[in-house]
Amino acid sequence: LHTRWVMSYLRGPMTRQQIELVMREGRERAATSGAAGVRRAVAAAAERTSGPAAAATTRPVLAGVEERFQAARRAPTGATAVTYKPALWAKAALHYVSARDGIDEWRQVQAIAPLLSRIDSNPWDDDGAIVTAEPIDFAAGPDDGATFAELPTAAAQAKAYQGWARALADQLYRSRQIELLQCRKPKLGSTPGESEGDFRARLTLLLREERDLALAKLQQKYEPKLRRLQERRRNAEQVVEQQRAQRSSAGLSAVLNAGVSILGSLFGRRRTSTGVTRAVRDASRVGREHGDVKRAQEDVAALLQQEKELDAEFAADADAVRAAHDPLTIELVRKELLPRKSDIDVGEIALLWTPWAAQAGGDVPLAD
Repeated sequence: LHTRWVMSYLRGPMTRQQIELVMREGRERAATSGAAGVRRAVAAAAERTSGPAAAATTRPVLAGVEERFQAARRAPTGATAVTYKPALWAKAALHYVSARDGIDEWRQVQAIAPLLSRIDSNPWDDDGAIVTAEPIDFAAGPDDGATFAELPTAAAQAKAYQGWARALADQLYRSRQIELLQCRKPKLGSTPGESEGDFRARLTLLLREERDLALAKLQQKYEPKLRRLQERRRNAEQVVEQQRAQRSSAGLSAVLNAGVSILGSLFGRRRTSTGVTRAVRDASRVGREHGDVKRAQEDVAALLQQEKELDAEFAADADAVRAAHDPLTIELVRKELLPRKSDIDVGEIALLWTPWAAQAGGDVPLAD
């Protein structure tokens, strides 16, 4: 009965011309659908390379796989619906230890890696993977009316996440080293996360304190020597004054004796030879006093020269101390500290659905 009902709509046997017309239309439809398929394949490959999702689908039903939804920071423009793309999310703890540098620090990080339609290698090696210490905001669930991008087959298997957790631990060990700055003299090292500017500021303060202490010790070393030289010079100057006074006294005495002798000879007094002898003796004494004054002055000059040399020596040593404590001339050594591999703990790992919106130029992330 059904066959008869269907057959009732047919005109009957088809002629050759009708058969050729039907076959031509079929070939044209097949050619059109084939070209569209090629275009769709090219577009899908471009999307996998550049980031946009594959054809949107409904939310997949997963068993044994923990799911999280990243919160959107802005709403899509217009009436565009949200599309969720799959990614990996994990939370890990890193332990940095260096007894030599006095470092024992734990750091919490979170990692996100996009999941392309095919997973041929470690997702954490993807260029789009990020590791951050900043918190990631999660939503309670997907937006109403949202669609979901294609989920790779491996991401639907709970056992795959164990392998990805181990791969992340290895990736973090190789890539999450921290840089430390060290100064050998004075012995000082930067703390994890301390910038070079902050470390140099702290180093400058320490160098200034050590410089002031070194200059104070240097002054304590030279000050007794300088005091002794100054005391000797003051004594020598006093000797010069005494010798000058004695020379003046001797000169005056010689002049008076000579005058008496001359007057005695003029007025006919006797013992002229005695006066002459006394005058000669006084002249000799004046000469000796003059020589003593000159030697005392030379002693003062020598002591002054020693003071100048000591001052110059102190200034040179002080300049050397300042140069040794100049922060601009201090050489800093850079050192990388890897996290302790045995302590890396990937505590949580889950499938993360990230919100996107379709735009004219391509899909735009809503969580950035």
